[in-house]
Amino acid sequence: MAFAIELFFDRANSLKIVHTWSILREQGAGSYLIESGSQPHITLAVFNEVDVNKINSILNRISQEANSFSLYLSSLGTFLTDEGTVFLAPVVTEQLLSIHRMVHELTNEYDEEKWVHYLPGKWVPHCTMTTNHSKEEGIRALDIIKNQFRPIDVIVERIGLVEFRPIKKHSEFALYN
Repeated sequence: MAFAIELFFDRANSLKIVHTWSILREQGAGSYLIESGSQPHITLAVFNEVDVNKINSILNRISQEANSFSLYLSSLGTFLTDEGTVFLAPVVTEQLLSIHRMVHELTNEYDEEKWVHYLPGKWVPHCTMTTNHSKEEGIRALDIIKNQFRPIDVIVERIGLVEFRPIKKHSEFALYN
């Protein structure tokens, strides 16, 4: 199992993304996210192991210091990995970089547990649309999303801790408005 600190979006735009996940499943282009109970998000950090209570305390602190903010999910991409991830990418803003930096500074006692792809200077912010699919499914997913989905402004409203595979949400905190 692993643990992720994730940012969650406003309900209306989350539903638009979940609708696209449903279309992808129906058209045989990836079903993991819709079937796993995931919710649309941007992952800030991933850890092999953490003390859940300590991380929840850190997230509560961040929620008191960070404001909700808007992100424009404007482009479509893929990671060239065996997992075959297709994603929406946001225009990177100072607010996004700031909360990412804050998470990593406040969780520095877990540096040995962090996954390298989420570290400052290595991180590519993204909202996963499909993962764990074949090359053919990934190509189909790119085509479907290109034709079905339009760039949107989402509001980042909450931060939380999720354990995954299987997905289990441990906490969720509203960002200060």
